[in-house]
Amino acid sequence: MNIFSGLVAGPYTISIIDANGCSGEVNGSITDPLVLSGASSVTDEISGNDGAISLTVSGGSPTYTYSWTGPGGFSSSSQNINSLVGGLYSVTITDLNGCTTTLTDILVNSFVGLEEHIDIQLNVFPNPTGGLFNVVLNREFEKEITLSVYDLCGRLIYQTYGKGNKLFEVDIIDKANGSYILKLDVGNKQIQKRIIKFN
Repeated sequence: MNIFSGLVAGPYTISIIDANGCSGEVNGSITDPLVLSGASSVTDEISGNDGAISLTVSGGSPTYTYSWTGPGGFSSSSQNINSLVGGLYSVTITDLNGCTTTLTDILVNSFVGLEEHIDIQLNVFPNPTGGLFNVVLNREFEKEITLSVYDLCGRLIYQTYGKGNKLFEVDIIDKANGSYILKLDVGNKQIQKRIIKFN
């Protein structure tokens, strides 16, 4: 049996000649697998360490391996991860042929401490933003509000305070393009949202 290796995708013709001089041909083709890709589905953290991310993988050549990273040095080799805290997660998917694809900035929101009867909602616009954007709350709060913006390394790049405010104007024009995390604290309660800046 002859084995041909190192072939690229495309049509092939194999000519066969036996010891008696008889010949024949076999036609065939090799196709590339579909492009390796992945999609994530997020369950936010509600009660503490109960966030989750599930992955759907398509294309490439099974089987797949996974390499996760996240807040606080988090790592995992599972397809789906759970018992998560709020924050940004990334995963690199590798197929049988060594092809890879990476999903970055998968945000698990944290609603720890948000009591069910306290309705805190916010709207951010425009998002994506060129650097100036508005944060609008659904209502005014008696407690002091702290609005903070962090880069993906956890560094604080912007912070402001207010009490009784429903509208905040945020200016990060002088910051680099990329993804940022907006955190809104009302007392001991917090909500997060991802901001994308480009110009």
